[in-house]
Amino acid sequence: MIDEGICYFLSRPRRFGKSLTIATLCELFKGRKELFEGLWIEDRREFKEYPVLIFDFNGIFHEDPSSLRQGLFLRIRDQINDYEVDLLETGNLSNYFQRAIVSLENKLKQKVVVLIDEYDKPILDHLG
Repeated sequence: MIDEGICYFLSRPRRFGKSLTIATLCELFKGRKELFEGLWIEDRREFKEYPVLIFDFNGIFHEDPSSLRQGLFLRIRDQINDYEVDLLETGNLSNYFQRAIVSLENKLKQKVVVLIDEYDKPILDHLG
């Protein structure tokens, strides 16, 4: 899963460790080998640092579609600013997200890892 570089969707029951898995993958892709000392993966993986964008929809404001859109723009901007990449918030959200990833890849000469947690939170909060 880690080495193939394609999309994965992990669907598990509530309280089944999805957020812990996302947090673990985040640290793994950030190259934090010291966190994995003594574990199986320590000697089986080259700990290389990748730019990681993580989106936890539990922490992104989603009162209505407009505020969700603005919250995502802000989250993307804040994360790419951590890598000293600055983009104007122009165009639609999809275009901005794509430009952010391409800008990070071009600047850092690395593939970008995107991790998403609690993707269903805005939907569940507005059902019924």
